[in-house]
Amino acid sequence: MNAPKREHREGDVLKEGHDVLPLTPYDPDRIGPYPLTHRLGTGGMGQVYLARADDGTHVVVKVVRSALVEDDRLDGTDYRARFAREAQLASRVGGRYTAEVVDSDPHSERPWIAYEHIPGPSLKDALAERGPLDPASLRALAALLAEALHTIHTRDLIHRDIKPSNIILAPDGPRVIDFGIARPTEGSTMTGTGHVFGTLPYMSPEQAEGSALFPASDMFALGTTLAQAATGHCPFDGPSEPRILMRLISPPPLEILSGLPTDLIALIRDCWAHDPALRPTPVQVVRRCTDQALERAWPPRHLGVPETVDVPSEPEPIVGATGAGLVEATAPQHPEPTEPQATLLHAPPHPTLSEGAIRHRYQVTIVVLVGLLLFLGVLLLT
Repeated sequence: MNAPKREHREGDVLKEGHDVLPLTPYDPDRIGPYPLTHRLGTGGMGQVYLARADDGTHVVVKVVRSALVEDDRLDGTDYRARFAREAQLASRVGGRYTAEVVDSDPHSERPWIAYEHIPGPSLKDALAERGPLDPASLRALAALLAEALHTIHTRDLIHRDIKPSNIILAPDGPRVIDFGIARPTEGSTMTGTGHVFGTLPYMSPEQAEGSALFPASDMFALGTTLAQAATGHCPFDGPSEPRILMRLISPPPLEILSGLPTDLIALIRDCWAHDPALRPTPVQVVRRCTDQALERAWPPRHLGVPETVDVPSEPEPIVGATGAGLVEATAPQHPEPTEPQATLLHAPPHPTLSEGAIRHRYQVTIVVLVGLLLFLGVLLLT
């Protein structure tokens, strides 16, 4: 049956391009109370739309595909619960470092979440259109993303999917988005079904093999993201999953960073440590970057974003800690656009893995790789 023809809505054009597309006849007119104006993307779990709120501002609405809601038990994933959890976890972080949750309805026929609309391209799109960042911009990106991860981790969360497409380059600093597979630090895997969630080329070795995760797992992904921002390419990507897994457990490809200043090579190298306990904390990344006496402001000039904000020259003082743990500090939710002040706390110490545990982790990974290669060989022979 043919879908009804959609009429053009006046005033809905918003710089349509590869990331802002017109609605199709198959898209709904509204989701919840929000009339839709554009499509922003489609993924395996659902669609993302641009919509208009009652006050005339834009919001981003993320909605689950109907088929997943109807058959959510077939793969062991409760997508309604997952959406409700995403809204709850994203709300923990607040709007300084991510897109703030405006509204949600996980109980709707098609569960949805509405986020504030953040103007700016994703880091992935910016790199594709304008090329890699210069060293000063890379340090600014590293420092600001580390501040974002510090806030996420001090809210007892692990993001688990840090990558260029999940970073929006806003005028007042990068924003980390998509908490769909984020997890509290006390939980290490997504489900009990053996599924591993994430984007394989950006995973840490422990995440790729389904082992317990730590806040330091996000730091490995930060190193990969910075390497891509510096070179334009994801260093661990490959033609097949076994090849990517082999690259993740092998010594990191530092040769691709040969054109960078030594401090940036050392920073990315340390983020890529196979032992999570040896990776730098977000606070340490901020200090290492600001120790280089950043002289430029955010955003990177070649991205063409008009407004700027200064990168802090020194980490903020420690807010406070007691013997029982951290005293939560409230970061400003709506900072002045010219001088964002981020509060840095001591990040929780990374757990130290024993040498035996690390050796066991790599043995398990090698067994998995051998099994995959044998399986592929049998397929080719048959």
